[in-house]
Amino acid sequence: MAQSDEEKQKAAEQANLFGELEKNDVKVTDDAAEKMKENILNDRGSANYLGIGVHEVVVTSVELTQAKTGTLGMRFNCENEDGQGRVTMWLSEGALPYTIENVSRLMVHNAADDKKDEARNYMSNIVSAKDLFETVQETLKVRKEKNPFKAFLSIREARDGSTYTDKNGVERPSTESNLLSYRPKETPTQSVVKATGGEVVTDKDTLEGLPF
Repeated sequence: MAQSDEEKQKAAEQANLFGELEKNDVKVTDDAAEKMKENILNDRGSANYLGIGVHEVVVTSVELTQAKTGTLGMRFNCENEDGQGRVTMWLSEGALPYTIENVSRLMVHNAADDKKDEARNYMSNIVSAKDLFETVQETLKVRKEKNPFKAFLSIREARDGSTYTDKNGVERPSTESNLLSYRPKETPTQSVVKATGGEVVTDKDTLEGLPF
């Protein structure tokens, strides 16, 4: 099928523009390229994050993260059919005993009834951040397919009353997230938000309340 004059003109324009592109081939700088690559590799598509409330979730993975202060932490990624969430537990010298205790409760909660004492004993002997991280990482890897690692994700408004501005310029309350082995009693705010189907808010990584 013969090209129309309009199609020929468009093809010629594209050829000219491609010639310009070849002559002026813009390159991503090294620093920007490294960040861009990281963003692409970590992009899992758009996601709906769970909002204020208490949610029964499955922990899907754990990864290391670092606060602006330099403190390392373990970020637990979790989800259910309504969305996903994340909770950071910190690994500083002061916070580590509390983090090990919190993780131990989750481990025992997920252990079979006849293995709970064994899990409790095993976790009581962990005294390093590295051992803790590797234990959780391996546990999630083994359980992922047949026996999901379950927990309760509690998301509440930040106790310090802090706020953030979303991408639309709207000021919203910051939130605090905790990963628990039991369903906690909901706060009045959590109950109201749950009953009214309130909007999702973004959680805040915080170091507040920990003995650094």
